[in-house]
Amino acid sequence: MYQLGELSYLSQPIDNKDGEGDSQGFRIHRWTYRLALQRAKNLKELFLETEPEWRLYEDLKAAGISFDIEPGAVKVIASDDPAGRAWFVVNNSRIQYRGIAGYLLRAMYHEDRYFSRTIDVIRALSAE
Repeated sequence: MYQLGELSYLSQPIDNKDGEGDSQGFRIHRWTYRLALQRAKNLKELFLETEPEWRLYEDLKAAGISFDIEPGAVKVIASDDPAGRAWFVVNNSRIQYRGIAGYLLRAMYHEDRYFSRTIDVIRALSAE
């Protein structure tokens, strides 16, 4: 059961644009979480629902790695092991936060690998 509070404005507007500035819209119904609503500046950032997804997002940007974000399958996030749904697409690799299992790196020429820290994901991407 959800108990809704009073409606309030966001501290900053969320632009109807993706990270490259192109107009964007959702093709299917989506939901998001308060964390994304508080942090997102554009629609693609609404796909980031967990703190570890935001950490990877910020670390990839800081490392100068170009990436895209794709929404994952719609499912309820478990409160005891919050796994992310967003996929980070970097060239031929895809990364998704899998809760206590860590960050899954699915690359074209390697078997799936898991990392507990974003710096290790970035090092693996740089080595490819």
